[in-house]
Amino acid sequence: MTTRPGAARARCRIGRPPTAQVPRVSEPAQSPAYGLDANPLLQAAEAWSEADSDGIYRFEDGIFDAYHPFVSPPLALPLALVLGSVTAFQLVTAGGVLYTLAKLPRSWRLLLFAKAALTVVYWGQTMPLLSAALVAGVAGPAGLAGLLLAVGVAAKASPALLAVPLALGRRWVDLLVCGVALLALQAALWWHPVEGASWGAWLAFSRRLAEFVPVHHYNVAVPLPLAALVGLSLVDVLRRPYAFREKWLLTGAAWPCLLPLAWWHYGWISAAALMLLAGPRRASLAAFWCLPFFFEDPRWVYPTWVGWLWLFGTYVICRWLVAESHDELGWLLDRLRRFRGVEASAR
Repeated sequence: MTTRPGAARARCRIGRPPTAQVPRVSEPAQSPAYGLDANPLLQAAEAWSEADSDGIYRFEDGIFDAYHPFVSPPLALPLALVLGSVTAFQLVTAGGVLYTLAKLPRSWRLLLFAKAALTVVYWGQTMPLLSAALVAGVAGPAGLAGLLLAVGVAAKASPALLAVPLALGRRWVDLLVCGVALLALQAALWWHPVEGASWGAWLAFSRRLAEFVPVHHYNVAVPLPLAALVGLSLVDVLRRPYAFREKWLLTGAAWPCLLPLAWWHYGWISAAALMLLAGPRRASLAAFWCLPFFFEDPRWVYPTWVGWLWLFGTYVICRWLVAESHDELGWLLDRLRRFRGVEASAR
């Protein structure tokens, strides 16, 4: 049994028996809202509210091509039910875009009219909320980054990595807000348990998805050897006595490079980290690097290798900016000169 395609609004029926069964079709591609990322969340939330286990995590032919499945952790179900409509998702996404750009230098606000901004708002994607969380962590009130991070964790799970720099930086208010928000979403799942909305069901679906997505033509995940380098670099960053701001932003830039599945719009968080680290002095460098991402819908224009190279390159530039600010590059060059001098004298 599958959910009704084109469901525009998730109606909460918790605590009430489901209405008379309506014949359901098994052709998700017919959904007029396939292109909206909010739509599969709303359909799955409606299935959860009606205790329809089969309508939550579905793996069918044409996945990501003929139809978009619900892939988020079960925590996203009560969150989607609260928002309740595609329009609400679009408004929340627009708020994330506006907040991100409002905290950047004035020249960056032109990006509001870039195709990348208009596309994510139309689709109702959650990634701008993660970029807003990154910005709020260095320029927002206490607790806001934690709240936005909780939304990102509910939608993607893997942004929980950003809790590490929060803990190292002793940002207890953000951690508390994030934890309370996630616990509230989990409490909703406990209050209305549905077999198909469990963590076990999500993990089983994710394992099956992992066999498919590495070869999908929209996946721009960074190749494993380069992702391993990013991971090792991030561990080194977190061990160094850097300021919270630097650890926080570098973790944000590293996050999409460590994923086995990464879409082009994940670059929102990479771009935000680069813009904040570049600052006014290096704004032109950041702008030049971000042009391919912002002023076209990249997945329709570039091959996948451009996508993973852009994500990896963004992290490398961010790491270079932090190293330069601590004069680590000068120290490295000095050690290299000394090594070459010793080698020459030995000859």
